[in-house]
Amino acid sequence: SSSSSGSNDGLSSAGRAALALLCAQGLPAAAFVALDLGRLPPKRQAEARKSLTRTAERLIDSKTRIFFPQNASEVGTMLWSVANLRRRKVLWRDRRAHLLAEHMHFEPAEADGALSMGTLSITGFVRGRGLDVNRLVALPGAGAFRLLRVEGAHHALMEQTQQPGSSRRAATGKGNSDSTMVSAVLAEPDADLQEPLAMDVPLDPMAGEQTWPTDEELQESAFSAAAGRQHHALSHLAGEDGEQDPGLHVPDSSSMVRVPKGWSAYQAAWIVDSGDEGEDAAAAGEAATGEAAAGAAGAVAPMQRDKARESKGSDPEDEDDDDDADDEYQTMMSDLKVLGLEQDDETAPDDADGVPRPKHVTFRDAEGGAAHEADDEYEWVSVAGGAAADKARSYDQQLDMDEEDTALRRFRERAARDEVDFPDEVDTPRQQAARVRFARYRGLQSFRNSPWDPKENLPLDYARIFQFENFERTRKRAMKDDDSENLIEAGTYVTLVVADVPTAYAQQLLASQRPLAVFSLRKHENRMSVVHFKLKTVAGWDQPIKSKEELIFWTGLRSFSTRPIFSQLTMNEKNKFERFLQPNTPSAATVYAPVHYPPAPLLVFKRTGEQQAELVATGSVLAVTPDRMVIKRIRLSGHPFKINKRSAVIRYMFFTPEDIRWFKPVELCTKYGRRGHIKESLGTHGHMKCTFDGQLKAEDTVLMNLYKRVYPKWAYADTSLLQTQVHVPVPSAPAVSGHDPAAMVE
Repeated sequence: SSSSSGSNDGLSSAGRAALALLCAQGLPAAAFVALDLGRLPPKRQAEARKSLTRTAERLIDSKTRIFFPQNASEVGTMLWSVANLRRRKVLWRDRRAHLLAEHMHFEPAEADGALSMGTLSITGFVRGRGLDVNRLVALPGAGAFRLLRVEGAHHALMEQTQQPGSSRRAATGKGNSDSTMVSAVLAEPDADLQEPLAMDVPLDPMAGEQTWPTDEELQESAFSAAAGRQHHALSHLAGEDGEQDPGLHVPDSSSMVRVPKGWSAYQAAWIVDSGDEGEDAAAAGEAATGEAAAGAAGAVAPMQRDKARESKGSDPEDEDDDDDADDEYQTMMSDLKVLGLEQDDETAPDDADGVPRPKHVTFRDAEGGAAHEADDEYEWVSVAGGAAADKARSYDQQLDMDEEDTALRRFRERAARDEVDFPDEVDTPRQQAARVRFARYRGLQSFRNSPWDPKENLPLDYARIFQFENFERTRKRAMKDDDSENLIEAGTYVTLVVADVPTAYAQQLLASQRPLAVFSLRKHENRMSVVHFKLKTVAGWDQPIKSKEELIFWTGLRSFSTRPIFSQLTMNEKNKFERFLQPNTPSAATVYAPVHYPPAPLLVFKRTGEQQAELVATGSVLAVTPDRMVIKRIRLSGHPFKINKRSAVIRYMFFTPEDIRWFKPVELCTKYGRRGHIKESLGTHGHMKCTFDGQLKAEDTVLMNLYKRVYPKWAYADTSLLQTQVHVPVPSAPAVSGHDPAAMVE
């Protein structure tokens, strides 16, 4: 660029953008020349030399040399230095066969009355490794295509090097200049050895089904199930410690009242206990065995009817629940027969919902005596009695709900101000149960050391991708030279005939008059998998980039649009999810994309207009594996209400006792470093008593960390940048900011 440019570093905007893009993808050995230095005043020439030298060292490296030729002697010295310049290879480019198009010609092919596809002929020198005609070739922005054939071509420079009188086998080439002529076909693909064009695995909904078990497994399962059912039935009738199992539907006289069916809890509360009822209760206690059996049967049958009614118009999962309930009912009946109790066959006809209703269920012992008869006209109704209910009601009466709502509003306003420092904190919804809202989350004792199976609960998109048993071994094998007999050596001037190229892309390519680089893909490089990139935002870009926001990735071989998810750049199996790409901090981006063998560069663009895009980040390929887990963390926050020496009453983390019991096993922590656990629920408004390893401070905040695994969106689409104007933020980013240059060049 001209040294008389008005910018501080001596580069024009176009030169700065070109240099930034070249450095980001790996710059080979280069010499920089500054012209028109003589137009500056003599006093400013020395200052301009120092400024341009510092710019070259900052953007490239400290060994970069810049020339300032002003006469013929200095031009000769510059050319001698360039001729003796030590070459520096770009690894990702030189390890693949590639071709820089010098001439292109397109012939549309008519199919079904439309010219949507055609044949694209590309002429140029084979560079890098040898070209295998059976491999796919990648056209940036269009995808991967097969070769119809490879034809030899002659160039004007090659004619000058021929010996006098040598024969030339040539034929007129279509779409080429006069200096280029096509010769015989050098290679044609073998249909049995060609790489397939299919990128993903056809989705099979039945692929996850289990195989049919063997006879031995069936016998072992039946024996274990029978023994388990007998033990389960015995433990229901009499607990292992000789006491009644609390899981049975046995009414507690202090909180349950036996009333006619249809009575509400309010009506049942008006029933006054009498001596007769007390005697009935005592008699019921003496017949514990028969009562327990009747309660077990009576608890299952109504559950069947309720589930059957609710399943009308619901999804198939609810219907599966009905089938499970019916199986449990039949299993209970068989278990009671095993214990010596029989059931009369007198049952009522089926309901409209198809569930049989027992009319009179009478259990008899082995001698045929009646043990208990269940009366369908009565049922047990809770009247919110008992010590636990009285304790909760007493605690609630001491609360001022207006003060609770006001304090909650102030607490969440303070949490909103702390969003920058604590971005993972979320508010527990009051209208929805926390155990439902956060059902996919789990607690971890240690984010780094706690186990997490990378194969559990995978999304359906994982059935469409490819996974390698040993990716590094596959990469090494794919990068070796091919042993194909039709391998075309590097340096050969050829014409590639590419099949089934979209007409719109070819017309756009020819009209743009931009250079085209065609790469031959290595084995498996057209297979879809989970690809992880390491990247960093460029200097000058200060706008947030949210996870799953649409971006354009350029990897040298391909350019495609996708929606990446960002995570911390670590070497652990579990990596923390980041909602935004942090500026000036190396991060990892995870996408569904074709396999890329590292090293490979990455340029990330964001569209700022219909035909405009801006460079926002640079980087390189990190790994190709579906097992690298991206874990999202949320933090449920609570506030101390009453503080004791080793315990405290916490509020605002949950709002129902059921949610407190659900999350009780998860460990608690505070912003000041205390750790603790939930002990019990207090009242019915979400207060809970917690124990800690020390006394809390009044300004401390109690947190509960919950985690879930997140996956990228399947949003891969080949995207062309031929008609897109690319901008680079000012100041431009040096090459070392996005990736390690040592991984790109040699």
